[in-house]
Amino acid sequence: MREVIILIVAVLVLVVIAKIEVVKQSDQTVNTEDTITKEKSEKEEEVEQKDSTIAFLEYVTGCECVRLNKKYHEYTPHYIDSLRSIGEKEGFTPVLVDPEVVYYCHFNVDIRKLNKDEIKSVMETTRKKLLSANIDADSGRAFLYKELEKTKKYSDNRYDRYMNDPVNDSLIQVPADLPVTNREVILMKVPVLEPWKIWAYLPYGAWNACPLPEEHMAVSKYWYETYGAAPVSISGSMVGYILPHPADDPKKAAMEMYAYCFDIIEQGYENFSYLALAIKGNRTWNFWWN
Repeated sequence: MREVIILIVAVLVLVVIAKIEVVKQSDQTVNTEDTITKEKSEKEEEVEQKDSTIAFLEYVTGCECVRLNKKYHEYTPHYIDSLRSIGEKEGFTPVLVDPEVVYYCHFNVDIRKLNKDEIKSVMETTRKKLLSANIDADSGRAFLYKELEKTKKYSDNRYDRYMNDPVNDSLIQVPADLPVTNREVILMKVPVLEPWKIWAYLPYGAWNACPLPEEHMAVSKYWYETYGAAPVSISGSMVGYILPHPADDPKKAAMEMYAYCFDIIEQGYENFSYLALAIKGNRTWNFWWN
């Protein structure tokens, strides 16, 4: 009799354990399904957010935009050449931008307080104004050399140091890639063939000593006619230009680059000779305004 009772108790214990396992497996299945549903929802939300970013940029700028999925080091001069070749055939100038590029543009109002319709209107007004302005290469050159004269006059011999200080060419590092964000990169197809006109669609600047949009336009036109240089990337506080071939006179180009962006020497290459060596043999010019 005792053995029968023990056997019955053992069977009951096994039944209880089996039921507990079933419940555990059920809970795990539910948790797995919840996780999959959550991950799917997050992915759908991410896709929706990215799509809304593209839609917003296209709406307010009037430019077709395409999200790129390349690694940072893949945005090379050769890759940009291929984009520019396509653009010449299809009637656009390619510019690599980050999703926040509109908020680095210069307007007479704080666009962060505007809705997308108001932003679109402000950008259209600014674009018409810039495209109708009498901006030429001579005014771009005049702007650069006026900035150099200011440095000579007001900088306590800083210009002389930049002009004459020696440089250790073993320290030169040449960035072959363009400055693009480490996050999202968007190809903006600006519907113009003259690269200096991209600033009318992206009126960037007027903060941290960064030139005004019309100054960007004028300098870009001067550099295009002088060096064949074209602005091809705008990422946060950074701008990149590409040239068909390196500048024939890198020291002269270095002085002009400094006039366009003081930080390139004051926070980077230290003097004109240093910068000239950095761009010698290089087809990309990179700038930043911190």
